[in-house]
Amino acid sequence: MNIHIESIKRLSELKIPHRNWLEALNQVYALLLTVSPGEVICITGPSRAGKTRLIDELEALLVGDNVASGTGVMPVVRTIAVNSGRHGTFSTKSFAKGLLKAVEHPIYAAQDIAAIAKLDKLSEDTLRQAFEKAAKARGVKYLFIDEAQHARYVGKDAQGAYAVMDSWKCMAQVSGIILIVVGAYPILEIIRKSPHMVGRKYQVNLGRYQLNQEDLIEFKSILNHYGSEIGCLDILFENLELLYKGSLGCIGLVRSWLLRAAALSSVRKVNFSYDVLIETKPSDDDLVSLASEIENGELLLNSPIFDDQLEEEVTEIEPDKKPKSKRKSKAKPFNRKAERISTNARLETDHD
Repeated sequence: MNIHIESIKRLSELKIPHRNWLEALNQVYALLLTVSPGEVICITGPSRAGKTRLIDELEALLVGDNVASGTGVMPVVRTIAVNSGRHGTFSTKSFAKGLLKAVEHPIYAAQDIAAIAKLDKLSEDTLRQAFEKAAKARGVKYLFIDEAQHARYVGKDAQGAYAVMDSWKCMAQVSGIILIVVGAYPILEIIRKSPHMVGRKYQVNLGRYQLNQEDLIEFKSILNHYGSEIGCLDILFENLELLYKGSLGCIGLVRSWLLRAAALSSVRKVNFSYDVLIETKPSDDDLVSLASEIENGELLLNSPIFDDQLEEEVTEIEPDKKPKSKRKSKAKPFNRKAERISTNARLETDHD
């Protein structure tokens, strides 16, 4: 049976409330309802783990029916930390302007092109004070900053990224806002060295699925949802190990991989098969790079913040050193000892 465009469309729109995602959602939502203004919630996880979709769901839960049309009330404001400076750097001034746009400051609401152009001449401090004033006027309670790991590109000075985090924390405190910082694992190294963040944040991790029996059962359940949409359950279950290794246990990577495979099958008018999976599998170079980022992030999550000696060891860790897993399972998925994937492992499967 050939894969049709409608099947691919359904696959692209499919949202699976899987275990790790639901746990993170419930944990963050509970924190949002209990923490005090000025405090920080940090949501981390590997790339393509579903962090942005998590924000979408949280915003829907927080806003609900609380905003009447025309009142101007904005309980939730969202923005993205983009690299909009010269040579791909993170510009704190551009970020401040983005905050004004996100809170729908009157200058942007009126779409006054001349007034917007004049913002470039204002100081960053003035822009920030304008946001703080607008946030209070709009009744903002929660500020989400997505892709926050981009703050590490603020400049050549290593201390710059830490200063950005401190600045965001102070801004939230002055505005009486609960700050939610969302980013991939590289943000952990920045936050743990930010004086205003350490000890004043709540950490929530939207992690990948590990290589143990319990997680693999959930991973297979997710494949069941995907396979049902494109009519290839048998192929996916037969290649469970390949799909796990080629996605590092990250559901977003599985989804994008299956979309590529389904699209290729449709174009060639062939059945969804093992050969198509192999051809569309992420490259080994990409997987090694992602595995390195994930491994370092998981190490930081499990290391004491104030242990300087351990912090130095994490920085100088050997590329092929394997972290010890805290979860021990008697089961042996794929007929071998369960362990995390090593950074230098050749993430490939025999094409037998």
